[in-house]
Amino acid sequence: TIDVTSGCPPDKFDELMTRLARLHACFWIRPEQGETLENLRLSSILKDRSGTLSATPGVGHNLPIEDRQASFANSWPAVRKRLLPFFRSESREYLQQLDKIVKWTAQSHRIENITNSVGEKKLTLIHGDFHVGNMLFPKLSSHEGKVWCADRNTGHNKINDGAASSRPWLVDWSMSGIGNPLIDLVFFLVVGAEVIPSNAHPDIDPVATTSKNLEKVLCQYHRTLNSSSWANSETRNEPFLGSELSSLLGPSLLSRDEMVSMFRQCLLNQFVILVCYDDLCRSLAEASPDKESKELLHSHFDRVNVRCVNMLLSEFGWREDIIL
Repeated sequence: TIDVTSGCPPDKFDELMTRLARLHACFWIRPEQGETLENLRLSSILKDRSGTLSATPGVGHNLPIEDRQASFANSWPAVRKRLLPFFRSESREYLQQLDKIVKWTAQSHRIENITNSVGEKKLTLIHGDFHVGNMLFPKLSSHEGKVWCADRNTGHNKINDGAASSRPWLVDWSMSGIGNPLIDLVFFLVVGAEVIPSNAHPDIDPVATTSKNLEKVLCQYHRTLNSSSWANSETRNEPFLGSELSSLLGPSLLSRDEMVSMFRQCLLNQFVILVCYDDLCRSLAEASPDKESKELLHSHFDRVNVRCVNMLLSEFGWREDIIL
């Protein structure tokens, strides 16, 4: 396992992004294709059993709208104060842009509209808490990088160099449900993936960023989503683990423009949730048993907020047509 505070290792980023898109494609609800397709049959089963899944999948998404409205306005000053050290003195204009975004978001019924826009896109099965801390990775042996796995017959560990043995396992589905797939993507990027937005402001100090570019990330996700369907018969019951997926028949699942719009809605929604829950997160950090753990958690929450703000400014900056 990898601690969520460590973030997603750069060498695993592309694979996890691809598997996330495949997971969403496998469970996509496509009524226009008819009930003869296997993916529709499984999607229908999921929809019929949606009562056993979360009605509002995603960490923090069950916070009532009225509570979001009040908490967002009350919590922002403290969050803003914690963000100040990440803005250089000569780049405070970007902080002013962020203030404008916050002011725009807090006005009228916009938080309600944003929440509803994200929640109404019930398109596929989403995990709701997608980050490396909820993944189990194979244990490498000292035998030329081969992988330890359990023998199905004896239950004992053995060395296996097959492709199936190197697949990660996605665990903790307590936040899962039928929902907006971009919730998973945004959460993954914000919580544990160091991504440089395509229009990132160089004056905002990045926190351990990788060379990944947000525009490329979105293209990768969109391309994989629209070129992946079911895994082969061997891995059909394990869509997150499947290594080979056939091409979809018919039109793409999601257009590029629609995906970008949904991404921006989910990003702004995630920002609202982060602001609302920041005080709780800081309380968890303060309750840590030792100074090192406390500092590690505070640092993690800082990096999460900075990543979200960096992407937010990249996608919106400040313009009058910020409407999603």
